[in-house]
Amino acid sequence: MAGGARLIQYRDKCSAPGAVYRACRRLGPLLKKAGVLFIVNDYADIAAAVGADGVHLGVDDLPVGACRRVVGDAMIVGRSSHSLETALEGARARIDYLAVGAMFPTGTKPENVVAGLRLLRQVRARVTLPLFAIGGITSKNLDKVLELRPDGVAMISDVLNAPDIAGRVRALVRRIRAANRRIRAANRRIRAARRAGG
Repeated sequence: MAGGARLIQYRDKCSAPGAVYRACRRLGPLLKKAGVLFIVNDYADIAAAVGADGVHLGVDDLPVGACRRVVGDAMIVGRSSHSLETALEGARARIDYLAVGAMFPTGTKPENVVAGLRLLRQVRARVTLPLFAIGGITSKNLDKVLELRPDGVAMISDVLNAPDIAGRVRALVRRIRAANRRIRAANRRIRAARRAGG
């Protein structure tokens, strides 16, 4: 939060659901006060119980329809996609965003196949939902991801292993905003050139 992150997902693959609930119950009010979107990974029931802004589902988690019966229509529901097929399937469901990846090898899910930047490009061409690039994204490869204009990026190890977490997030936010400005400027130039060309 101190570094300027605008969306934080609570992800805990090791603790029991009760411990996840207690952590989310403490975290939720802090994020709400700061105006940061709060997404709970995997647990629709916990997201609903703590009043989170949303829940994130993996491909093998609760089906979207069942999740909606738990959290309702107002809550944000996102879903992971590791192939074009799962991305298109997710886009047909009642979700609000897709997380696409893994972009690169990642220690948090070493068993996942690396889908690569190509998948993000394919999904962007076929899906109008907001897209988040996920998996193995670091300060060193971030620019390659930003060139494909995702709506957001998810980063874990590069942030949490930094000696100064808030400082690392601030630096990343600056880079993302600068890339967005460059993209908008390039788009304006393209539109102007098209108008000039008739």
